[in-house]
Amino acid sequence: MRVRPNCNTTDGELERKVCPSTVARRWARLFLSLFVLWVFVFVVAPLVQQLPPIKQIATFVRESGINASALYYTGVEETAHAETYLRNATEYSPGG
Repeated sequence: MRVRPNCNTTDGELERKVCPSTVARRWARLFLSLFVLWVFVFVVAPLVQQLPPIKQIATFVRESGINASALYYTGVEETAHAETYLRNATEYSPGG
């Protein structure tokens, strides 16, 4: 005779009995996580984009025609200037 005092006990087999409350809790966590992600993407991120320093950068990127979703900018002139500046700054820095 097998006795299961609660939903989380195992009977020595590979299977484990799962309580309905545990399943409901897992679904609740999933939906809560999706809701938090939605709030961040559609509420927090647009609000952050309206902050003055971020808005100035976003306006510059938009007016320059830079594809902000690209991973690496090889054809943008500003990137070439920035790369040259950073390379020179690290190679020819005083004391380095």
